[in-house]
Amino acid sequence: GAMALEEDLGRMSLLDVINQRAPTTQTLAGGCEVHSFEAKSLGIFDQWNGLRNICFNVAASLPFQILSWVACVAALVAFALDEHTVDSSSMVPTQTVELACYCFLGFEILVKVIAHGLVGGARSFLTASLFNVVDLCVFVSYWIEMSLPADLKHDWSLRAFRTYRVLRPLTQFSSFAGILGIFRCLRYAMKEIVAAVSFLGLFLMGFSVFGVTFYNSSFARRCVLPDSGVPVLPERWCKDDSCGEGMVCADDVGNPSPMHFDNIGAALLSMMQLVSFDGQYEIMTPALQSEPSFASVGVLYFVFITVSCRYVLFFLCLGAVTTTFQRVRRELDDSQGTER
Repeated sequence: GAMALEEDLGRMSLLDVINQRAPTTQTLAGGCEVHSFEAKSLGIFDQWNGLRNICFNVAASLPFQILSWVACVAALVAFALDEHTVDSSSMVPTQTVELACYCFLGFEILVKVIAHGLVGGARSFLTASLFNVVDLCVFVSYWIEMSLPADLKHDWSLRAFRTYRVLRPLTQFSSFAGILGIFRCLRYAMKEIVAAVSFLGLFLMGFSVFGVTFYNSSFARRCVLPDSGVPVLPERWCKDDSCGEGMVCADDVGNPSPMHFDNIGAALLSMMQLVSFDGQYEIMTPALQSEPSFASVGVLYFVFITVSCRYVLFFLCLGAVTTTFQRVRRELDDSQGTER
């Protein structure tokens, strides 16, 4: 299968390719060629370049891998102990350790990109492992934050991205080894997930247009006291004379929350809350009370949203992931059995 071929290419040595003991490409059953390494990393270093050979030997060496793991753990410990001071005039020890670790991460990324290429092969930096993509994003986010003015760091921070680096050292323990399988499953199921999410978005857009058509400006109407114009408590939504004795229906009290159907943006936000398993009554109650003549249609409207978006499409996406996970597991078992 494609995944078994990817595993074979992932174990291939650049030196074997250079010495013509291994092919630079392999062909799938459908005729698609998969490259083991990028022909010219960064568009400069070809397979016979001396610097590329040095970088490959460095990246493949055990001391470099151990140092990379230690630097990752040290950066995470420093991040956890850092008090996040924004005084640019000095750096506390934890920030100094973190700076050194991210300087080494930049060196590690550069070595691996020169050795394997960026995206042009199965062992290229961004295609060989999801953790490499995470490392690159964390590295970029760290230096973006370091370049920000001190006053801006009070209100805007990318520190949360650094916590994702904990996944790499965790996978070194057998208890967390399944993390790699989960990410690989999500990678292979991405097309099905995107299709399901796109289908969900189409349904949400359709229901949002329906909501804007039937409930535009409806949530702004509420029952108020006739003398003071103060909304009654608990809040009651209304239309015409549906408030009853001692109250009148005011048309311009205003929307009580960002969830309403006065425009398509707010309607989409309301749809997201409706399918989130929380607070559905905050939208259903105003809708049914503010349009009593459409109450039966409103009930069917919310039932269709719940059934189609909350359950059918959710389980469709879950089924795509589950099926792909089973296929990935079978291919992994087959590839391991072939090696034995």
